[in-house]
Amino acid sequence: ALNSDRQLWSVAGTLAATYRILFGMRLEEDRLAFRPMVPPAYAGERTLRGVRYRGATLDVTVRGHGTGVRRATLDAQLLT
Repeated sequence: ALNSDRQLWSVAGTLAATYRILFGMRLEEDRLAFRPMVPPAYAGERTLRGVRYRGATLDVTVRGHGTGVRRATLDAQLLT
């Protein structure tokens, strides 16, 4: 049935929008890059927990709104 809760494609689309747009996650050849695009209406704090990337398990948090990264930390250490 249309709009069924069993439509895997709609779940995949929602996850893709979250990962690729709100969090701006890009799997590049040599790194995991972030270029978030959070509209003002979606401002706030969002966290993805348990993201697996090259043997690491990451928790990723985006705060605020906008199209850039002001500050990034890894294990409480500021990244440049």
